Amino acid sequence: MKLNYKIILLLVLIIGQNSYAQMEASILTNLASGLGNSDADQVSDFESDDEDEIDEKRQETIDFSDSDYGYTGGKNFVNPPNVRLPNEPLDYFGYSYFQNNLSTFAPLKDVPVPPDYMIGPNDTIKIILFGSKNSKYELKVTRDGDIFLPEIGPVFVAGITFGDLKELLKNIISNQLIGAQVSVTMGTLRAIDIFVLGSASNPGMFSISALSSLTNAIMKSGGIGKAGSLRNIKLKRNGNVVTTFDFYDLLLNGDTSNDSRLMQGDVVFIEPIGKTVAIRGEVNKPGIYELKNDENLEHLLKYSGNLKPKANLSSTNITRINTINNSFDLLSIDMNKKDSQNFEMMNGDVVSVFSVPNNLKNAVLISGHAQEPGFYPWQSGMKLLDLFNDSDDLLEMTDLNYVLVKRKNKKSQLFEFHQIDLEDLFSNPESSKNLTLKDHDEIILFPSIITPDQITTRLIRDRYVLDKDSNMMVLEDEWTSLTYLRKSLMEEKLALDKKNTMSIGEIQTQPDLEMSESDIMRYYEYSVYDYCTLPEDLAIKIIEESGFRPKKSIPIEDLEKLSTPEDFLILQQTLERERIELQNENYQSEALSKTITSLCRQELLDPIIDLIERNDTKEKLSLVSVYGNVHFPGQYPLTNQMILSDAIKAAGGPKNGTYQAEIELNTINQQDKKFISKNNFASIKEASEIKLNEMDTVILKQLATDFQSVEISGEVFFPGTYPITENQTLGELIRRAGGVTEFGSIDAAYYQREAIQEAEKDRLKSAQDELKRKILLSSQAGGLGKDSLDSNSISQLTSLISSDTNDTEVLGRLVIDLDGILSGGIDDIILEDGDKLHIPKKIQSISVIGEVFVSNSHLYKKDLGINDYISLSGGLTSFADEANLYLIKSDGSVVSPSQLSSGFFRGRGSQLAPGDTIVIPLQVQPFSSIQATTEVTQIIYQMALAAAAVNSF
Repeated sequence: MKLNYKIILLLVLIIGQNSYAQMEASILTNLASGLGNSDADQVSDFESDDEDEIDEKRQETIDFSDSDYGYTGGKNFVNPPNVRLPNEPLDYFGYSYFQNNLSTFAPLKDVPVPPDYMIGPNDTIKIILFGSKNSKYELKVTRDGDIFLPEIGPVFVAGITFGDLKELLKNIISNQLIGAQVSVTMGTLRAIDIFVLGSASNPGMFSISALSSLTNAIMKSGGIGKAGSLRNIKLKRNGNVVTTFDFYDLLLNGDTSNDSRLMQGDVVFIEPIGKTVAIRGEVNKPGIYELKNDENLEHLLKYSGNLKPKANLSSTNITRINTINNSFDLLSIDMNKKDSQNFEMMNGDVVSVFSVPNNLKNAVLISGHAQEPGFYPWQSGMKLLDLFNDSDDLLEMTDLNYVLVKRKNKKSQLFEFHQIDLEDLFSNPESSKNLTLKDHDEIILFPSIITPDQITTRLIRDRYVLDKDSNMMVLEDEWTSLTYLRKSLMEEKLALDKKNTMSIGEIQTQPDLEMSESDIMRYYEYSVYDYCTLPEDLAIKIIEESGFRPKKSIPIEDLEKLSTPEDFLILQQTLERERIELQNENYQSEALSKTITSLCRQELLDPIIDLIERNDTKEKLSLVSVYGNVHFPGQYPLTNQMILSDAIKAAGGPKNGTYQAEIELNTINQQDKKFISKNNFASIKEASEIKLNEMDTVILKQLATDFQSVEISGEVFFPGTYPITENQTLGELIRRAGGVTEFGSIDAAYYQREAIQEAEKDRLKSAQDELKRKILLSSQAGGLGKDSLDSNSISQLTSLISSDTNDTEVLGRLVIDLDGILSGGIDDIILEDGDKLHIPKKIQSISVIGEVFVSNSHLYKKDLGINDYISLSGGLTSFADEANLYLIKSDGSVVSPSQLSSGFFRGRGSQLAPGDTIVIPLQVQPFSSIQATTEVTQIIYQMALAAAAVNSF
């Protein structure tokens, strides 16, 4: 049972939305067949057959939707051309009824006999007597037309109707059997032989019930062939035409008045098909219809279900065969005219009713960062503020200072742009800048700032269909589907050891089957209000900065906890809640918000700039560029009567610290056969007076007012972050912080500088890359150590180097003599932005790290030397390089191995000081073909130095 639930849920996820792997559709049938077998065994074969027929009908899905109803254009005024009419085959109207509904026209056995039924030989009449005499008789009409009524004798009944028969028998019995009453019904009815001839599908003689009508006979014969007429079906009796039947009366109007009951020897004759006319396009039932000689276009439209709402009455074509020229003529009809529907139709005509073009008129469009984007009704004299009364009609964080109105010139078919400052308009609604809108204007709104919490995710869904050849659920039009594009862009693959399809049989043979998270995949699109789609890497960066990566799949492990459909709904709700909570997290990063905003503004601007570049016929493009100290530098369309201040507003306005007295304006002028650049300068105050031209470039300069600060921590009276000015020194910083406390260790001061940190990272990376290169080159020469290493060993060695160095924290420590600086004995240090100074507490220990049995710190004693502290740490290991051990002083300076080799430090503790660190490096065996000992030692030294620097305070 547990496995079945997992399979059912897996199918729901796959077929519904959450995966794009194929799954055999037969699984559904097999699962369903396993439910309720005990009940099914009690059903008879006859009932099972009926249920199968019902199931087949249920499986036939009827689509009641109409994707082409109403305006079906895009989200803007640019729509693809209408395909006039697809060249699809048309069906002859009415003939499909004979294929799909033969059984429904068969006469039923227990249908009541009508009063006008004509009694004839072989009919069975049931008579019941009650009252003074109780008897029941079942009498058959003889060939002579008689029935023999006991106690009365023969009665002639042939040729009279059933209604007259009941009256006749009632009179006879009431006269001859006093006090007896009679009930007369029909039993088994006789069969009659009739002919169905002419253009029938299977012409011949047929034996049918005497109750059968003309239509029953046609159905019994298999229907009418495509060459037969539905409009001219004759019933002949004794050589005379009794009636002419028109199947269109039955199919279109439900009229059976001419559907006469047949008699023995009747002939149903189907004439050849008459005049046919096809109609296609915007009618409810396109097809090929048979018309009578006196019928015209009006009748054809009625037969085809009349016109659809989108039918273009002024655009109807008729293709007519020209037998004289052996060609086709194309005729046009305007059905707006009253007499148009009286148009005479000819055999072979094809009427094409076209659709109204998807041209939306009397409308304006609001797009971009809009609260309710879309089309709005336009009327003459309409103003921009008729759409926006105030800022409440706008989406939050809308840029009020930069709104574009895109307008198409109907004569030149080129676009022009108008720039609007809504903030000015809201404060002065009567201003002449309240632009009068025209039909098809597009108002484009831009965001001023977008925060990461405004990003939404959308699950990409695709349509699955049943592939009859493989019996699998597959993506429809996968090469053009969103899922295929997302799968290609995201470069995510299913596990290599998993198959994309699995049958129930395979699952049943693997009861312990475990499926990984990648077996059920989800694909998302990240966007802002549906007008801005974010690149995958940027969206993932935002999510990863929150410490959470969204699930692209549902772990199968979650399904093991499910036992009911309610549990499954809870799981779905939990996953959705996780996604919503992720969106609502507040990742307020100013730089990230600026990046998102710039990207979304650019997505709105790019189509405009592309349009200008493609359609601009002038020598210079109608673009201006704004760079420098503005929020959104880049290219912008040159709007109507654009001035310098408009360009600055388009770029988001000036940032803080802009040099307002001098704005650089670069203008390009043509001289002879080339463009010459000319620089002009203006102030912010003059920006509203300077008109811009094509390809002008505006540059706003930034004042050198960057805030610089340093940080001081530890044993000072006032630790914290301090702003600095040029040429301030370290000594001044300490004095501003109140000086060093009595517990501070000046000798162990730790000074960190960002520039040194970056330089150390580069040197460490370079040393690592060089060592890798030498290892690889030496191995190719066959000289790496005593035995050459294989490729796997070399890979492990280089990976080890990478992992060791990548995990190392590069601190960027600058060794200083703080005591000398404060006493004035040495030059002070000029502070730089980002510098950090830490004054640790006075340290009373000596640290021993490296190749000793226990790396540890020991209480400082004046009479102990290096060897003593090594002994206290358990002594040297067999891997220790005793000859190269060195000492890191508390101020970060290093006592080299050569200074220690004299034994001066080893035997005496007078030169050791609290806070010092003894480093015993690893014994390194030099490679035979490369001099790599120095490089390896240098990397290890950098790692030990970083650890010692951290340990020193």
